[in-house]
Amino acid sequence: MVGIGVFGRGVALRAVSSYEPGAGVSSDDLAVRMGVGPGWIEKRTRIESRQFGTEDTLQQARASLTKLLERSEVDPKTIGLVIFTSSLTSRSIPPIAPEIATFAGIEGAGAFDVNAACAGGSYGIELARSAIASGVTDRAVVVASEHMSPFLNMGDPDTAALFGDGSGSVLLEVSEENEVFPASWTSDGEAFDYVIQSHTTQQLSEGVSELPQVSMKGGAVYRWAREHVPDLCRSAIARAGFTEQDIEVFIPHQANGKIIDVVTKQLGFEDRVLPTTIERIGNTLSASVFQAMESLVGRDDVPVNALALVTGFGAGMTGCAQVLRLPKMI
Repeated sequence: MVGIGVFGRGVALRAVSSYEPGAGVSSDDLAVRMGVGPGWIEKRTRIESRQFGTEDTLQQARASLTKLLERSEVDPKTIGLVIFTSSLTSRSIPPIAPEIATFAGIEGAGAFDVNAACAGGSYGIELARSAIASGVTDRAVVVASEHMSPFLNMGDPDTAALFGDGSGSVLLEVSEENEVFPASWTSDGEAFDYVIQSHTTQQLSEGVSELPQVSMKGGAVYRWAREHVPDLCRSAIARAGFTEQDIEVFIPHQANGKIIDVVTKQLGFEDRVLPTTIERIGNTLSASVFQAMESLVGRDDVPVNALALVTGFGAGMTGCAQVLRLPKMI
């Protein structure tokens, strides 16, 4: 019998997976295409390479979800909710979540898409946690998938230098012990144009033939993250009933090296275990926290079932942070 407490039924993170869809593209190779010098990208972002794939968001989502189910050995028919998150998908109608659910053998589950940009993975965890804690379902998966490379303007190194393609998935389930705690989240519509696509749906329907391209005001995003993300993280820690000293692992959105460094320093987490995926695969938007999380599970310096703080933030501007225990399963 699962106990009922202040957070409702207990929820645990059972497993995490990620998928890298293509060959790595080095920052120096990309710099040549962008007309900047060797070392320019790495110096500003800490990104040495990123993944540019040919598979779209749906194909990548299928890959990471398949890996998740194989790893967890859970019967797909016992999963009652599928949440799909992405920043720029190939379609809006119909939603992608029902299709990947059926592909994976998940029958009759609730399924919907979420777009909270780079915060989508964290938002998805909170939505799944809420559904399980309230008794709507006993198991839920969140799948984040990003295929941003076709929508990058290679003449804009401030934006295109950062992003890569990839996907990740997590499985949450009801548990005797609560291990996933309520999130703190935020948004700032006044900053809506800090990260934005070039064309609206209406403009495309009126004859604009180019693919929408994503552009970012990097300095403004940096300042927003510096001002808002540390307090968001502190709020999530307090909401979970812990202190900053209790946190063993910090998993920030892999935005770029400078943002990670300033947020980590403000929280005083320089001595905590942090992922190091930004250098190898770049910023994979909503999938980044899942990919970063998988890179930590099973590492010798990460305690089993470690208490982690996870935060995502991005276009909108949206942000979300939550405390959870890492899954025991690699």
